[in-house]
Amino acid sequence: MASHVFMFHRTVSSMLFLVITALVITTSSGRREISELQEVEIQRHLKRINKPAVKSIKSLDGDIFDCVNITNQLAFDHPLLKNHTIQMRPSFIPKDLFRNDKKQSGLISTQLWQRSGKCPENTVPIRRTTRKDLLRWGSIGSYGKKDPNAIRNYGSHPAANFDPTIHEYAIIRGRGGIYNGIEAAINVWKPHVQEWNEFSLAQMWIVGGIDAPDLNSLEAGWQADRYKTGCYNHLCSGFVQTNQGIGIGATFDRVSTYDGEQFKVTLLIMKDPQSGDWWLIVNDVSVGYWPKSILSHLKGSASAVDWGGEILNFKVGGRHTNTDMGSGHFAEEGFKKSCSMDHIFIVDEHHVKRDAENVKVDMDNAKCYNLAHGSNDPNWRTYIYFGGPGQNPGCP
Repeated sequence: MASHVFMFHRTVSSMLFLVITALVITTSSGRREISELQEVEIQRHLKRINKPAVKSIKSLDGDIFDCVNITNQLAFDHPLLKNHTIQMRPSFIPKDLFRNDKKQSGLISTQLWQRSGKCPENTVPIRRTTRKDLLRWGSIGSYGKKDPNAIRNYGSHPAANFDPTIHEYAIIRGRGGIYNGIEAAINVWKPHVQEWNEFSLAQMWIVGGIDAPDLNSLEAGWQADRYKTGCYNHLCSGFVQTNQGIGIGATFDRVSTYDGEQFKVTLLIMKDPQSGDWWLIVNDVSVGYWPKSILSHLKGSASAVDWGGEILNFKVGGRHTNTDMGSGHFAEEGFKKSCSMDHIFIVDEHHVKRDAENVKVDMDNAKCYNLAHGSNDPNWRTYIYFGGPGQNPGCP
């Protein structure tokens, strides 16, 4: 199960969700049977989301990246973006005072598909969705989405049916500030995932509307296996990609090894002070943005920020999953052994990047997955170590 860079956006507003009847039927024998009508719907959906390609590139891992004309990407199927003018680059990026230190904290992990070619100018690479992807996910209606019941409590925002025994976190949280962006250098691993429908991720969250029913969440990081609700990557309209060289959802070229070489990806989500759009910057490269017009509660600054790990635990057989978080090793093992994030910054009300301060540690079950937090380190600035193996004698 490879680790992929991904981004995610969520709003409880109905316009960002695909509402299509489930097309996969499970028989009593457990086999999935597809009727002719269902097959027609599958092909129709694939045609809608896989836009015509100027060029196609097959990655060494089998993924196909279609080089789609920048004006023809799925984002512009969104009703609020019909007359949208593409912003090719942010108007301003906060100066990074610690660039040299950041480069010393690990090698940059690149993407596997980049070995096989590159997209032409005025196109963007979009991972092609296949029939197999849809069938493995279970239904067209849920494909590429993240479960709304995975929403944690933010302020007085109701957690609905959120079940902490299914979604487990080890994170740090920032509240009460003015957040116009967040950043972290995230250590990249390939964790073991026990069940086909579980996942393990390391990411950062920037959230608006913590007290509103239509909460907004922009998320970026890496993930092993998959996840269901909101919208991942380019699987529903909204995120506008502008960069021709970075594939959202692509497999990393190299990952960290226990007590060996360490690889990372640096991610920045930042509000453009002129346009108000929220940009995704990967390894100092502007990839694209979430237009402010599709966000109900991030037209201003964000009200909550998080960094850390999350896993999905289905307790198969009545036992805790043995799905790894991070490297699969606890925080106290430290450098080269536990997963880390360093140079954890916020972008403040003046659009100045500074260390994340006044953060709180939040762990659902420290005997399964834990986190250690430090700040003011001369090399790593604000940082965390986090992770764990899941099932163990203390986590039955």
